[in-house]
Amino acid sequence: MDPSHPRADGPQRRRAFSAVDKLAHLTAYEQACESSDAGVLDGKKPGNKIGKLTTEQAEIARLKRELERANKRLATTETALEIMGRSHSLLEQL
Repeated sequence: MDPSHPRADGPQRRRAFSAVDKLAHLTAYEQACESSDAGVLDGKKPGNKIGKLTTEQAEIARLKRELERANKRLATTETALEIMGRSHSLLEQL
């Protein structure tokens, strides 16, 4: 196996947290909740997905992508028409 590969020395053991570490994490989480520092769930109702776009946001993102593709096609078409116009005028001169 390639020595630069992440698993070149074999599989790694999973991280294990001691009971002291777990309590420290829970304490830090509770302090964050009490000081309104948790923020991730702020304004979310139970059952709402976290980190996912709403249907409106997804539709806006889809429409923006569609608009970008249409603008690229328009720019390509305008460039092609400009080239055709120049070649037509060149042929008329000949």
